[in-house]
Amino acid sequence: MSLRDFIFPRDKSAWDKMQDQSKLDSTRYRDVHGTQQIERGKLQKKIKPTSRIILAAIAGIIVAIGVWFLFSGLSAGFSNFSNKSTVKQIDQKLAIIDVAEKGGVSDEDPYSFLDIKGNRHTYIMQTQSAKTNSVVYKQTNERGLIASRAAEYSSKADVPVPAWYTEWKARSIKEIQDDVKNNNYDKEKLKASKERLEKEGSFGEEISNLTLLKLMATLGSGLLTFFALYAVFMKNLSAQNLLADTSDINQYENDQHIQLPEEVHRNYDWFPDVGAHSAVSVSSMISHTALSNKGIKKIDLARRHKKDFVDEDGEVTYKGDYVVDENGDIEFDRVEFR
Repeated sequence: MSLRDFIFPRDKSAWDKMQDQSKLDSTRYRDVHGTQQIERGKLQKKIKPTSRIILAAIAGIIVAIGVWFLFSGLSAGFSNFSNKSTVKQIDQKLAIIDVAEKGGVSDEDPYSFLDIKGNRHTYIMQTQSAKTNSVVYKQTNERGLIASRAAEYSSKADVPVPAWYTEWKARSIKEIQDDVKNNNYDKEKLKASKERLEKEGSFGEEISNLTLLKLMATLGSGLLTFFALYAVFMKNLSAQNLLADTSDINQYENDQHIQLPEEVHRNYDWFPDVGAHSAVSVSSMISHTALSNKGIKKIDLARRHKKDFVDEDGEVTYKGDYVVDENGDIEFDRVEFR
């Protein structure tokens, strides 16, 4: 190798490479018998991508189902949060209606009443006796405070009803009854609205509820998972098929190959077999080809007599003559092309 070629390497031709070979590289000194490779490997079949595609599709479906349940849970939680105040208002109206219907008597506590805002008021407070250290009940004022020397009672029924409580209760009951009458509250409709709002916030209801956002998020996450796993699986498949794939061997532009039957049909003229005629001039034969009748239309073939005979008029008909009808026309048979 010259200094110029060492500093400025150039592409060598096959002849240049042969000139650089030593004598030991020539066939004269090569042990072509003892160093030849006798063992033959078996080319494995390429693995198909079907299983990986199915696995990616299953993973995409699982992710899509998970996103659907996630969105359903978030929707249920948001509905519960947004409907909570509305349900509370409905409960307040139902309580007002209940108080109006019962004349201010509450099932929860007969010694108290609800005002129009849903607040509960009473004139009794439970406390502990400083003398006996037992539970006692004392009367409160309109602000809910106990007087310093208030009497102690062993039960709520013993506590006398103060005048302020009676007056306040009557005024509140009238205010509630007027409100129910003026607003025309429908108890059944309010209960139905409450049930509907509580049902909207349930997880089971949200699972069957279809929205555009939920549909797009579900399909998008499923498809994204599928294509991401598909890319990873195909890369893994390519690595596994590396030793079974021979497509990279034929990498030269001018490489040749044995022509396929279809290429021979396209590149060379056809000539029929013995017994047929053609305008093609034949110089040599490359190969025989047997054609199939599939897709070829049937043809009309003239009938011919199979033996000699003499008719009633004494006219002689020879074997191979056409068969004619009473009008003198040749008869044909519809047969496959052979």
